[in-house]
Amino acid sequence: MALLILSTPNMFDVAFRKWVVQKTMEFGSFDKVSELVTSPIQNFLEDRLDVMSDKLRELEENFEILHDYSMTPQRRPKILMQTCGHVAGAAFYYQPRHFREENVDWPPPGKMGPNLSPSSSPNVKLKITGLPNRGGVDQVQDVRDVGEMSSDSSNSSDSSDDERDSKKTASSSKS
Repeated sequence: MALLILSTPNMFDVAFRKWVVQKTMEFGSFDKVSELVTSPIQNFLEDRLDVMSDKLRELEENFEILHDYSMTPQRRPKILMQTCGHVAGAAFYYQPRHFREENVDWPPPGKMGPNLSPSSSPNVKLKITGLPNRGGVDQVQDVRDVGEMSSDSSNSSDSSDDERDSKKTASSSKS
């Protein structure tokens, strides 16, 4: 089983802001926080994950947490978050036909994010994956609802429509 954690724009307004206020009170001033905390987002995520890690250790689970910036000694990514996003159903490669159905023009040629979301565009970031460290995959679980980390609960119906579209495309390409 793997758990993919998404960060949405709402995460900054809700959780990150509270963390900054908490650290400001802990260190006495915002200036001290900016001096002592070199990477605020990284430290914020690590603080939040410590709670989850402690609970998994209590259950005697063996796991590994991989961040979107985790690298091998050869400076290659340990994990491809885009692939994780597609497998988890958190990312979808939009085709021009998806935009035509909603009477929206396809963006002009140029750079475009690989995983656009209709509600928040490229603002959804694939951040962290927790993997069991058992040597093999013995269980796969599809986790779509990430609770307070998701900004729009109505996307679940959109993703099921997208899955049906991709299945139709796959079956029509086989024939």
